[in-house]
Amino acid sequence: MTIFNTGVNPSSIAISPNGETAYVTNSNNYGIAGNYTVTVLDLITNLPKTTIFDPSFDEPYRMAISKNGKRVYVANSASPSKVGEEGTVTIIDADTANGTVVGLITGFDGPSLR
Repeated sequence: MTIFNTGVNPSSIAISPNGETAYVTNSNNYGIAGNYTVTVLDLITNLPKTTIFDPSFDEPYRMAISKNGKRVYVANSASPSKVGEEGTVTIIDADTANGTVVGLITGFDGPSLR
């Protein structure tokens, strides 16, 4: 059995189509500043690759990986945080070595991918 250190309140995991990389949402429902993150795990070496910090994360809860493995979509379950705003899904480019946030999809009310 392998145990990975990820972040505060890991809430979901998604594995790339090739089985080499996993992404873990850290939803941090304790409200600790700077801890809404996604941890990238290397499943070949069984080591964490990086942790992605991005201001677009708002209690990242679930995620999905595109069929070709190039994009990871992260549902920000606490969005919108203010009345009148729209909820969001963050897009991560899985082709980069450490995963880079490349976009944001708006128009949701408390998104939660299934």
